[in-house]
Order: sequence, then structure tokens, then C-alpha cells
Amino acid sequence: MKEDFMEYKDILYEKKERIAIITLNRPERLNAYSPEMRVGIVRAIEDTANDSEIRVLIITGAGDRGFCPGYDWSLKASQNPAEIGLGEKYRLDPLGWIARWIYELGKVTIAAVNGLAAGGGSGLALSCDFRIASENARLSTAFIRRGLVVDTGVAYFLPRLVGLTKALEISLSGDIIDAREGERIGLFSKVVPQSELMEATLQFAGRFTKWSPVALQLTKRIIHKGLLMSLEETLDYETYYQLICYQAEEDVKEGVKSFMEKREPRFTGRFSGVDVPDYIKHMTWDERKGKK
Repeated sequence: MKEDFMEYKDILYEKKERIAIITLNRPERLNAYSPEMRVGIVRAIEDTANDSEIRVLIITGAGDRGFCPGYDWSLKASQNPAEIGLGEKYRLDPLGWIARWIYELGKVTIAAVNGLAAGGGSGLALSCDFRIASENARLSTAFIRRGLVVDTGVAYFLPRLVGLTKALEISLSGDIIDAREGERIGLFSKVVPQSELMEATLQFAGRFTKWSPVALQLTKRIIHKGLLMSLEETLDYETYYQLICYQAEEDVKEGVKSFMEKREPRFTGRFSGVDVPDYIKHMTWDERKGKK
């Protein structure tokens, strides 16, 4: 896959070797959210979702001080969303809609946390499947410091990652969690030197790029569903999704063949003579709104 660079306002979007990378690009503001950044993230996620070559999405921040501290409160509250591309959607969708898109994305998602992740930026990091942190990384929900409740999915993700009691402590205290403490309590998969963050994240991402995209997506989905279902329901869904994998017949055959030949598999994700099932397609923004 050839290397591909695209630029949006307030983010950079890059694709190479089956990996898409979104870089939040407002380092002078620690990569705080702007309305234009939100538009860029949404468009980049949608492009990633619809690119059959991509297996992994990495989200990081520019510079070495901030991943994302949440919304940039210095921006004018009166800024017109219609002028920057979202219009009515921007005003009516839940505050943390981007976190849901990331969580439900049919790709592996990794936050490369290069600095402070606070407020909505903490939710952005927590919505990813994995978080690789630099030694500069810090995380705080921070909402309590502004007289606000948590949003951007923090109330959903945090207790599932660290347990109820610890989630309450982090959210109610407004404390800042450093990289090593975050690793100890399970927020971060690993901590690396700042200069090695992207190299380590790309290496981590490479573990997933070689697998069948169908199996990757459905495995991620069943693990998510398993959090909310009984054992009986989970077993039913596992069987159901296994049947879907068998519709991607070439990958199953390749998996068995490569095992017998003692080599790495070469998966394509193509379905044999059937349409791709609707539930493993990515829905557009408007389609998701209709299914809320």
C-alpha cells in the first residue's frame, strides 16, 4: 500500500502500511479541540472505516506536551458550526459522539498519548482499544474542576478499564494520573520514552495488520458485546460471528493452509460470492443518527 498523506484543518491524516494515523494538530494549544478539528476527525474516521486496506487507526497529538486537553475554551462560544462543515449535526449530536465512532470502528484503535489527555481528550484516549503512553503522558478527567460532569464516554469507559471505585476516585477528585500510575492501574498498555512513542506504537500496531480484517472486526465486536451479555447470549453470538467469518471463505482457507505450510498467512478479507453483511459495514453519520 503506498504511503498517503492528507491534510485537514487542525488535524493531519496519514495512511501507510495498512495503518491510518490521525494527528491532532494544534500544538500551540496542546491540541485542544476546535470545531474544525472535530470536523476533521469525523471525516478521517469515516475515510478509515471505508478503506478496506486499513486495519489499524492510531490517534496522537502533535508536539510533546499535549495529547488533547479537551475543548479550547478560548474560542468564541458564538462560532457558527454551519460555517465549518457540521451545521445542525454539530449542535444536536451528543458531546462525545466521536468517542462512539472510535469505539465502534471496525478497526483496531490505538491512542499514542504524547502528553496531557484531559476532559474530552481523556475520553478520546479511553475510547480507543489500546493506549500507548510516553513518559510525558498524563491523564485527568478534569470535568469536576470546571463544575461539570464527565462526558465523551468517560462514564462508560473508565469503570470498565479500572473498576468502579477507582473510576469514581479519578472522576470525583480531578487528580492527574501520570504515565507510570496509568500503566499500573491499566489505563496504559505500556509506557515508552517520548522519543520512541510513535515507533513503539507503530510496532504495536503491526501485530494486528497481518490478520483477516473480517476476523479482527468481529472479534472486537464480540468482546464488546460480551461485556453486556449473559454467557448463553455470548455463545450464540460467537457462533453467529463464526459463520460470518466462514463467508470470508478465502481467509479461512488461507488460515488453515498457512498453518499446514508453517508460514505467515496472507489474508484478503474478501467474501466469496456473497454481499458483505450490513452489520460489518460502516454506517455514515446520518445512518447512525437514525439508529440511536
